[in-house]
Amino acid sequence: MVVAHVLKAPFRYLLGTILLVVSPPLAAAGMGDAVQSPLGAAGLALIETVDGYSLEDVAGTRRRITVAEGTRLSAIRQLDNGWIAAGSISLDRVSDLVLIRQLGPVQEAISAPLGETARLRLNPEPLVESGELVGVAWLEGDDGEANAVRAASWNGGYWGAIETVAPAVHEAQLALSSAVLDDGSWLLVWAAYQEGDDDIFWSRRHGGRWSEPQTLHTDNDVPDIVPAVAAVPGGALAAWSWFAGDSYRLMMARFDGAGWLDTGFLGEKGSLHPSLVQTDVGARLLYRTSEPDTWTLLDLAFDGRVERRAIAERESEPRPIVDVSDPGSVALRWLADSVAGLGVRREAVERRVEWVPEF
Repeated sequence: MVVAHVLKAPFRYLLGTILLVVSPPLAAAGMGDAVQSPLGAAGLALIETVDGYSLEDVAGTRRRITVAEGTRLSAIRQLDNGWIAAGSISLDRVSDLVLIRQLGPVQEAISAPLGETARLRLNPEPLVESGELVGVAWLEGDDGEANAVRAASWNGGYWGAIETVAPAVHEAQLALSSAVLDDGSWLLVWAAYQEGDDDIFWSRRHGGRWSEPQTLHTDNDVPDIVPAVAAVPGGALAAWSWFAGDSYRLMMARFDGAGWLDTGFLGEKGSLHPSLVQTDVGARLLYRTSEPDTWTLLDLAFDGRVERRAIAERESEPRPIVDVSDPGSVALRWLADSVAGLGVRREAVERRVEWVPEF
């Protein structure tokens, strides 16, 4: 049961995960939770505010997104002429998917796929190819943990039939992450718990069919938790935390179109909560370490090699916003609470650190 707890705690954190953001400083009105589109250079960020959500582009322009009470947005993807945000809405212990799309000046809600509906639908991942929405994947179950992994394709106006990627055969299936590869196939990774062990599973949809789910990494008897995946030229990179006896360490693997190749340890002791965004030549990885208490940003080549890194002391609990607009340094920004008179005010705190090349 100790292992089960190890998985559950990161999953609760995952619901508010903040991916890398390339953006100007945030105003103090923000709440600190932000999610970036996987295309890291574009800089489109979804920001939770005191009264809902807003969208901020790389120029700093903000637009409000109107959502119903009980909505938690958790993903943003850019489209050719706009964007799509996704999350869940909870009411009376039931949750369903929320999909909000903007094309040009028009913002609209897209109804969730119909069928195969359990009490809770969670963790939606919009799937975008060449700037067009092509599908969505999500978790579905009755208790928030023993979930099936499901997906549906989008033809531009309607959802296709719901596809079961992985039935709810494990005690828990959580922390879904997705990527659309350069060959148009869909790749999903997630964490699963069964009989005292946590593992990272994956499945790929190629030619309209999902592969049989299987473990991404070499079999082991220790927890592997909270994965992240990003497309890179010729395949994908995945990162997750692996329990190394006395603490978690970050692991990485590369998908070459046929299978996964372990690339070994990346993180120091206590490295957790990885997030990946795609770049033109590889991916950018952000993770937290506990020894010492820092955030580390890595620029990765397509094969997973570290090309440069930047490390900053952790200033606040939320994952930082990352600004890489300066080629020689990185700005990491947090929104921190400060006491002002009789109230509490949220203020932006910034730390700028230099990139250090790897040799």
